Amino acid sequence: MIEIDYQLLSEVAIENLIMTILTREATDYGECEMAVADKKRQLLTRLEQGDALIVYSAEQGYCTIVPAEEKQKWLLQEQEER
Repeated sequence: MIEIDYQLLSEVAIENLIMTILTREATDYGECEMAVADKKRQLLTRLEQGDALIVYSAEQGYCTIVPAEEKQKWLLQEQEER
């Protein structure tokens, strides 16, 4: 797993990543569906505050945004797959 500092990415790259994640993952937000713009803003805010991380798995060829507390879980999963 590689952690990618969101500040190193262009604004367009971050927006494209967020949109890819939002369209790839059908997330249930309960009774009130959030607008895509609100979901994008929420993910970007979490990145800016350090509550979320961009991670890339070279072995899986997969890039996503995860809660910061899940970083250790990703590291363990990578080690188990080796």
